[in-house]
Amino acid sequence: MAGPGNWNDPDMLVIGNFGLSYEQQRAQMALWAIMASPLMMSVDLRTIKEESKAILKNKNVIAINQDSLGIQGTRKWQKGGIQLWTRPISQGAWAFVLLNTHNDVPSRVTVQIQDIVGKVEMLDQVYQLFEVFDGTDLGFAKPTDSKSFIVNPTGVFMGMLTPTESFGESRSIFDRL
Repeated sequence: MAGPGNWNDPDMLVIGNFGLSYEQQRAQMALWAIMASPLMMSVDLRTIKEESKAILKNKNVIAINQDSLGIQGTRKWQKGGIQLWTRPISQGAWAFVLLNTHNDVPSRVTVQIQDIVGKVEMLDQVYQLFEVFDGTDLGFAKPTDSKSFIVNPTGVFMGMLTPTESFGESRSIFDRL
């Protein structure tokens, strides 16, 4: 198990090397962040494409990877070619990844928020939902809510839920980490 002083090592990131599509590169970065794995690159930085460099330098994803709790994420479920990975992070927030292992068409995936945050005592707790790669605010959700996401083939949707005090309280996701 990962934690301060003990880290997973699924190997180096191959983002920017030949062979991975843009979606697969995002998937690898998201999974390494959820697993609290070291972010070691194996690419020649002199020749990397800008889109690959942007993935490797994404401050939001790196913030999740480097979260001070250091808790390893886990796969909560797999339904067909879709997997849900979750990870608790600082200040009661949760990071999650929906991974689509299908290679043909995008998939619409509906997730119960309680599947991400687990069983909570306060079912009326409100979370603010963000897309991690671009920081888009996707509104609010309670544990009893369901949300749907489109996940590209061999790609991911990476999100974060941060607890709020009320529906009217909007704040940047990464100001809290």
